[in-house]
Amino acid sequence: MEFQEPSLHNKDLIGYLNDYMTEWNISAEVLAEDIGVSSIRRWLRGTRPSPKSCEKLFDYFGIDFSEMFAYHTPDGKLMFEGTHETFLVYMDFDKNRFNALQNEGKIIRKSLPIADGECAECKAYDVLPESFNTHYSRVYEVYLNDKVIARGNGREVCKAMNIAVTTLRNRLMMSKKGDLKPHEYQVYHVGYDFKKNLEVVG
Repeated sequence: MEFQEPSLHNKDLIGYLNDYMTEWNISAEVLAEDIGVSSIRRWLRGTRPSPKSCEKLFDYFGIDFSEMFAYHTPDGKLMFEGTHETFLVYMDFDKNRFNALQNEGKIIRKSLPIADGECAECKAYDVLPESFNTHYSRVYEVYLNDKVIARGNGREVCKAMNIAVTTLRNRLMMSKKGDLKPHEYQVYHVGYDFKKNLEVVG
């Protein structure tokens, strides 16, 4: 299986620290004291700093060195790039649910490469449900006079509009064909909801 190539990267912490110490002619011990940590030598050997240490690095350098990851679907397509904490917020997961999904192979996490240059905080991708070995919901939007008056899966839209599923389907077909009048509400399929439907077995 081929994994889709990410576009973001981790910042080169080792290179940055070495360049900084060379520029200011200071030792690793002095820099660690200035940052407010016991030592930076483990970072210079490749160990990633903890979230708390990343906060101290940000306070000192004004640069976020938090580790970033690429999150892939089971067939290798990118769904998100960013820190783990940002991904959990984006997916509305807790750590336990993520761990379970990862163990089931429904989400594959890979560390992003290290490179120089600016990097966005995160990036999300549209993913088709076929990429997941799981159930999914279609997402619909209901428009009236060019304004969205309801949005959600079929059940949610039917409840909000107080209509039957058959009515929703008919409106969807009529909206697609352009058979409705301007003052009549229109229904469109606008995407998929895979976040709510990644279910953990057991």
